Amino acid sequence: MVLAVAGVRTGEPGSSGRGVELIHKFTALPGVEFKYVIDPDRRYLPPAAAIAEKVQGRAPKQETDFRRVLEDKDVDALLVTTPDHWHAPMPILAAKAGKHVYVEKPLTRTPWEARLL
Repeated sequence: MVLAVAGVRTGEPGSSGRGVELIHKFTALPGVEFKYVIDPDRRYLPPAAAIAEKVQGRAPKQETDFRRVLEDKDVDALLVTTPDHWHAPMPILAAKAGKHVYVEKPLTRTPWEARLL
């Protein structure tokens, strides 16, 4: 399964955000590869890509706009580890693009978002 993780954050060397944690967890599963790390802040992309490369032996692409990743037919799923206000819009667009979605809790912020999703 080819994945992309959105919302990857790393701070100083040695620290990690939830997205980086999931890179470690998912790459431990057989047949999983991260093709992209996604964050609108470019500062966080190289450290996250380096961690993924160390774990999987191949560097993922670095992207600031998750919508471009959804256009990639090779990507099977999007892991959403973003701030809560993105927990509904990103999965809705990913599902429309035919992708599987993993979303950190809370799934949505409102009942209306849940109905849309």
